[in-house]
Amino acid sequence: MWLVANALAGAVLAVAAQPLLAIQSFYVFYDIYVAALVAGCAFGLAQWLALRPYFRDVRLWAPATIAASLISWSLGLMFAGVTFGFGGWLGGAFSAAAQTVLLAMSARNDDLSLRLSFLWVPASVIGGAVFYFCYWGALGAASPDTHSALTPFGWILVGSLGYTVVTVPFVAVLVAVAGRKPAPKALLSTL
Repeated sequence: MWLVANALAGAVLAVAAQPLLAIQSFYVFYDIYVAALVAGCAFGLAQWLALRPYFRDVRLWAPATIAASLISWSLGLMFAGVTFGFGGWLGGAFSAAAQTVLLAMSARNDDLSLRLSFLWVPASVIGGAVFYFCYWGALGAASPDTHSALTPFGWILVGSLGYTVVTVPFVAVLVAVAGRKPAPKALLSTL
């Protein structure tokens, strides 16, 4: 489900971002914020739909992802400017941190789920780096004087699938831990 959700969100973003990628104008900051809002909505809603059968307290996943996406893309723009484009993926750490709080809250009294939820930050940041560099490739492919093997749509779709490949092992482990039956009370009292 996680794979399908992220692939669909990537396709939505790729279609919605097409006009933004083609415009190389004075309004580049406006374009970034519109893309961030579309990405936050697409990925936030899709991921929420994928996670909600397994976690009770992720009802704020979509709104948190939408809000954090705007900040993450802003930070990404700042880091990209400072590092000549290479450090923009660091902005994704803000979204990862916000989502980690939600995963930790959904752990409730399960110590293992709580500890595992903090692994979301590195998984999401690494996956975000893959997505970022593919989005960067989409920006380059949208330029008329650039010849790319992939279209901007293809770059964004590959980026969302790359994000998914990096994060799916973490999501699978967290879902498996959340779905396990708690140990019997008698066993817990003797430990």
